[in-house]
Amino acid sequence: MKSVLTIAGSDSGGGAGIQGDLKIFSALGLYGTTVITAITAQNTQKITSIYGIPSSIVKDQLDAVLEDFNISSGKIGMVYNQDIIEILIEHLKNNKSFPVVLDPMIISSTGTTLISESAITLMKNDLFPLVDLVTPNIPEMEIYIDQKILTLDDMKQSVEIFFDKIHTPVLLKGGHRQEDPTDIYFDGRKLKLYSEKKIDVHETHGTGCALSSAIISYIALGETMEQAILLAKDFVTKSLKTSLKIGKGLYSLNCFKSVND
Repeated sequence: MKSVLTIAGSDSGGGAGIQGDLKIFSALGLYGTTVITAITAQNTQKITSIYGIPSSIVKDQLDAVLEDFNISSGKIGMVYNQDIIEILIEHLKNNKSFPVVLDPMIISSTGTTLISESAITLMKNDLFPLVDLVTPNIPEMEIYIDQKILTLDDMKQSVEIFFDKIHTPVLLKGGHRQEDPTDIYFDGRKLKLYSEKKIDVHETHGTGCALSSAIISYIALGETMEQAILLAKDFVTKSLKTSLKIGKGLYSLNCFKSVND
C-alpha cells in the first residue's frame, strides 16, 4: 500500500481538512499520514474558532512522518501562519523527495478567513515555487495576480500570468463562475482545459480539499499529472452527485460512494 501525506488543518465537522483528506486516501486505497497545522472548531454552518499549532510541533510531526514512512506524494492545505510556512519552505528547499500539490486556502466555504495577509505574501513568493502544482480557485487567483477574472479568456490569461511570476504549474478551478465549470491547467508549455456540465447540486463543503487530495492520490498510484487531474475531477464529480445532508448547513461529499459505483 502506498503512503501519502496531507499537511492541513483539522476540521471537527469532518467534511474537509485532515479528516476529509484521510477519507479520500482510504477510498482510493492509500495509507494517509498527517501533519496538522491548525485545529478548527467548525461544522457544516460555520467556523467558531481556530487554534494554530505551534510551528515547532508542526516540524516535529513532519520529521516524525518522513523518518518512518516512504511517502509517494503529498499535499499542503491550510497553512495558517507565517511560522508554519517558513517550516515548510525550509523542508522543501532541503529535503523534497516526492511530488507536492498545494491547495492555497484563504477563505473557507463558510466564509472564514484562514490565513493572514503577510502569510499570503510569503506563501506566494517563497512556497509556491517549491511545489509541483498549485490549485487556486478564481477568488484566490484574483488575489495572487491582482486583477479580476470574469471570463474564460480571463482565466486563460491568469494562469499564464501566474506561471510567469511563480514558474510552477497551476490548475485554476472554475467552479465559481455561473457558466459550465472549466478548470485550466498550465505548465508553462501546454494549456489544457477540463470542461464539464454544471452539476445541479446543493452547495457542498470540502470540494477544493477533495480535488487536491485526489490528485496526489492518483499521482501516488502512478498517474501523470494531467491524468491525475482528470481522474481526480471525475472522482470529485461523482462525490458531488451523491453528496449528503449530514449537518444543518452545507452538504458533505460522499467519497466512498464514488469509488463503489
